[in-house]
Amino acid sequence: WEQEALRGSWPRLIRSGEGHIAMWEWLGDLGVGWSRMDEQLPTLLLVHGWEGRGSQLARLVPALLANGWRVVAFDAPGHGDSSGRNGGLPAFQNALRDVIDAVGPVHGVIAHSFGAIATASAMQRGARIPKVAYLGPGIWTDDTGAHFKELLGVRGRTIRQVMARQAERTGMRWDDLVPERVYAGRTEPLLVIHDRDDDEVPFDRLERLTRTWAPDRVLHTEGLGHRRILRDDAVAQEVADWFGPARQA
Repeated sequence: WEQEALRGSWPRLIRSGEGHIAMWEWLGDLGVGWSRMDEQLPTLLLVHGWEGRGSQLARLVPALLANGWRVVAFDAPGHGDSSGRNGGLPAFQNALRDVIDAVGPVHGVIAHSFGAIATASAMQRGARIPKVAYLGPGIWTDDTGAHFKELLGVRGRTIRQVMARQAERTGMRWDDLVPERVYAGRTEPLLVIHDRDDDEVPFDRLERLTRTWAPDRVLHTEGLGHRRILRDDAVAQEVADWFGPARQA
């Protein structure tokens, strides 16, 4: 279904860092009489999560097109059809900013999971994103290192070495990603949709985001988990209603 969804888009490659980023644009009725590359089109950007790809959010597109938006999705470095082997946060957020530069100003971002952290991190570094919707947003906590240790079956010393190497290479420590830092100071309008059965972003951790960046609207779903939330028609309509008609942007 993702491949079918992409057939209605305009594919495009842009340069980012030392490689390329795969990107797709949907225009809908808004494209009539406009150039595909026109930067004045009211634009929303879809940002996928860790080990994801832009097409995972494609079920959101029809409802957004019905409201007149131009919609853009992309694959982060080391993901999907984009180049590179480094898919960490610095590469992810830099690619996001390169996509924003390539498509013109964006009026909002819809982000899933780790994409929420990447979006907020890019905003902390100057990316202008006026309105945000988070689906199953990533919540990086103090025990994330211990979680990776169990997940990968490695020693604590190995995880500490990984953390030290990342800090040395990128200047970004793991504890820079906790909600109290990455979401700090944000006042942009925010919609949060999170499923009570999300086993990757536990429901009780969501408060660490909402306490730091107070959302204008929070919607709790049930039975959708961490990824099915992206394919639910009711969720798609909630997101479309949150951003409203493009002509009002």
